[in-house]
Amino acid sequence: MDVLQHVGSAGGPTFSPELVKEIAAANRPIVLTAAHRSWLYPDTVAFPERLQDPVLRSLFPKDIWEEIQNSLKNWPAQPYFTQIDRQLKYRDPQVKQWIASGAVMGVGTDSGTPMNFNTDGLIREMKVLADGGVPPLEVISDTTRVNARIMSKRDLGTIEPGKLADIIVVPGDPIYNDLTNLAYVQTVIKGGVIYKENGKPTIPMPK
Repeated sequence: MDVLQHVGSAGGPTFSPELVKEIAAANRPIVLTAAHRSWLYPDTVAFPERLQDPVLRSLFPKDIWEEIQNSLKNWPAQPYFTQIDRQLKYRDPQVKQWIASGAVMGVGTDSGTPMNFNTDGLIREMKVLADGGVPPLEVISDTTRVNARIMSKRDLGTIEPGKLADIIVVPGDPIYNDLTNLAYVQTVIKGGVIYKENGKPTIPMPK
């Protein structure tokens, strides 16, 4: 088995210490996929306005956006959140168990599940790790270098001499401040071409 997905989805108690130790010792990557329920639920209770994010709205045709909004009416009662009390109970112990294990971690999420939008889903997963004690620079490396390894793309994921890197520029320093700065991309350089500069598109992004 090349990678273990969804190991931090908080569907139950922590895993046995023996199993976690074996996985970490085998250097087998794991992906938590932790934030898509147990962090999204309380965050949305605290800030329901996120469901009407104007940036997100701009990405959809009007009719599709209206369908999304209809699907989110009375969202706490959705079957997707049936076990939310259980997931809230186990989320921190499970995530911290994997962090403490020293296991190789990639970063991924279920963007497209209820309220887990493409605009912030991955950043939320990164923040779970940082809030759990993983240094922000390591979280960024997990999201790039380790993810490239998981996808058998070892020539990607790092900035090194001789490599063609895709780079984003964000305000502030996400390593010393807050990984949520990654949501405010100012510049995008892809394949050596600038597609966005000073927060504004320069040419259409490739499909």
